[in-house]
Amino acid sequence: MVKKSESHNGVEVLFGTLARVTIQVEMKKRDLGYRELTQILNEKFEVGENERNLRNKIARGTFSAGFFLMCMKALDCTTIRPSFDDMRAAHEFEISQTPEDK
Repeated sequence: MVKKSESHNGVEVLFGTLARVTIQVEMKKRDLGYRELTQILNEKFEVGENERNLRNKIARGTFSAGFFLMCMKALDCTTIRPSFDDMRAAHEFEISQTPEDK
């Protein structure tokens, strides 16, 4: 039997993955890498992120809803429609990143 807390953590991981994938898909649509997203976030919101920290934060998928929305605003997303179908696109995004972008 799965404990309630273990089940809850699995759901959080699933939706964290969806949030991560959504950011990555929007980056891919705009042909932006982590370096560019970092610059935009720092210019628009003065968050003080560096590229490595941003990449790690997004990769974990454990960021706040506020951070997610800030990324969407930085990417000029006017409509957010997360889709589990986008996970394939996120995989392609990760493959397409050059070594200097990774």
